[in-house]
Amino acid sequence: MRRDELVAGQQYFYRVTETGAPPFVGSFVAPPAPGTPFRFAFIGDTQFYGEDQRRDTRAVVQQIAAFDPQLVISPGDLVASEPGPDGPGGWNQPEQGRFNVLFGLIDHYYYRIGSVAFVHLYTGTTDGYDYEGILNSQTQWLSDTLRGLAAEPTVLWKVVVLHRGPFSQGANHPTDGVAFYNGGNAGRSSWGDLWRRHGVDLVLVGHNHNFTLAEHSGIRYVTSCGGAPPHGLREPWDATTLYAESVCTADLFRVGARTLSMEARRVDGTIIPQATFAMCHADADCSELPNPCSQDVQWACARPVCRSTCVPFAPPSDAGVVFEDAAVVPADDAAAAPDASPASDAAPSPDASARADAAVPAVRDAGAAFVEPGVGCACGVSRPSLFDPIVIAVLALLFRRKTRV
Repeated sequence: MRRDELVAGQQYFYRVTETGAPPFVGSFVAPPAPGTPFRFAFIGDTQFYGEDQRRDTRAVVQQIAAFDPQLVISPGDLVASEPGPDGPGGWNQPEQGRFNVLFGLIDHYYYRIGSVAFVHLYTGTTDGYDYEGILNSQTQWLSDTLRGLAAEPTVLWKVVVLHRGPFSQGANHPTDGVAFYNGGNAGRSSWGDLWRRHGVDLVLVGHNHNFTLAEHSGIRYVTSCGGAPPHGLREPWDATTLYAESVCTADLFRVGARTLSMEARRVDGTIIPQATFAMCHADADCSELPNPCSQDVQWACARPVCRSTCVPFAPPSDAGVVFEDAAVVPADDAAAAPDASPASDAAPSPDASARADAAVPAVRDAGAAFVEPGVGCACGVSRPSLFDPIVIAVLALLFRRKTRV
C-alpha cells in the first residue's frame, strides 16, 4: 500500500514475521486530514550521565505518553557520545521506545500532518561544524520548500525543527545556532531570512539544556531539553526572551481547526504558565479556545498569539420583565459595566524570579489554558443593587398594581 492510498485518520495494522521468531503485530494511524485537530509533542535532548537524568527523562516521557500525541518530535541528542546501555549515553528503554520519533538531527526533510507542515533541518555534528557545506546543501532546498508550502491553502502552520538554533537563554554554547540563522551571503539567503519571508510560525530547538521561549519578527522559538542535565541561564535576558528557566520540559501542542496551542510542563508535572499560549492568524481563530474567564471573553489575535479580555456577561437585548401589559427594558449595558480594558504586559524585571511572577496570567479560572502570558483578565462582576434602575422599575410596577386593588 502506498502512502497516498491511506485514509486520513484510519488505523492500520501490520505484521512483521521472522523465521524462528513469533510474529509481531503493530498498528499506526494515518495522518489526519487538513483542518482536523490533533496533538503532537516535542522532546529535547535526553542524553544522561547519571540516574538523576534517567529519572527526569522517564518523567518527561510519562507526561508525553499521558498526553497521547499522534506525533512526537525530537531535535536529536537522545544519547550521549559515550557508549554503554546502562552507563552514560545509554538508551532510555522502554520509556522512549514507545514513540515513533521523527528526528531533526539526520539530514533535511519535510512532511505534512493535518494543517501543519514540519520542516526538519540538519545542523551538523559536535566535532567540527562545516557551516558552509551545511548551508550550501540545504538553503536552496529550504527556500523552495517553504515557498511551495506558503502557496498551499490547507497549510496553516509551518514548524521548523533543528538541533542548533538561535535565541536560547542558556549559558552553555548559546551562539552555536546563530551561524545557521544568520548564515547568508551575497549569493545565499540566511535561514532566518527565509523563515521570515515565507511565514514560518514556530521553531523547535534542542542542544541548549534549558527551557527558553523567545519571539523575533513574529516567529516563536522554543528551546527545550527532555531530561539531559540542565544548563544555567545567562543574565541579563536577551530582548527576544519571553521566558527562560533552567529546567527540562515536556512540550505539548494542540492543533485546532484554526489555532496552534502550546503547554510546557516541568519534570515534576507543573505547568509553566508563562509558556502557555495559542497562535493565531485572525481574531476569529481565537474563538475556538476555551474561555479563560469566569465571565464573558473577548478574543483578539495580536499576531502571533491570541489575547483575551474578560468582560461582564451582557444581557440579551430583548430581555424584559412582563406584568400583564407592562415591560421593563434592561438598563444600558455601558452604564452598568465596569471598565474592561485589557491588562498591559508586565515589564521584565532584572531579577529572574520577579520577572517570572510578573508574567503569570491573572486569569479568573484556575483551569484556563492557552492565554497569552502577561495578559490577564480585566474581569468585573456586575451585581444588581437595591437602587438598580431595573429593580426600581419593577418595584414601582408592583406598587402600582397593589394600589389599584
